[in-house]
Amino acid sequence: MKKTASILLILAAIILLTACRSEENHESTSATSTLPVNSPEISLPVYIAGSIKINHANDYGEDDGLNYKRSFRRIYYVLPGWVSDLVESKTDDYFDFFEANTSDEEITEMYMVTFIKRFNIPKDIFVVACEKDKAFSIRMGLDIYNEYDEIPNADIIYTFDNEIINEYYRRE
Repeated sequence: MKKTASILLILAAIILLTACRSEENHESTSATSTLPVNSPEISLPVYIAGSIKINHANDYGEDDGLNYKRSFRRIYYVLPGWVSDLVESKTDDYFDFFEANTSDEEITEMYMVTFIKRFNIPKDIFVVACEKDKAFSIRMGLDIYNEYDEIPNADIIYTFDNEIINEYYRRE
């Protein structure tokens, strides 16, 4: 009986120490790279300067019909067709969105973010669409590390925090 009690006491101590150590490891790894975003804390990717090739010949966005010097990468200003296809019913509201959001002035929010919020596109649906576009782009031989073929980052976009989004999509 004494032997069983000793074994149980040792097992309880090991379990308690393991749980404490696991919690310490979690705190030390997540504290350095997490940002509070809406509710739960998530670890966000950080844009590394130079990881996306910038086409400086198009600094003013002439290829995209823009009439001002761009502060952000191309994906900030455009809405790929595969994203607009995520809205199933094309109502007047859908067409009104595109009419209302064409301007010669610098925009204050990523165009894709405005669209996602307006039509309540769930993140899981968006992530699947991004993965499909990435696979298609790679199959077609496109360079997804080039500003023209960049795949949007769902984790950054779904923060809906313009400061985080603007920092991530800044143009060097």
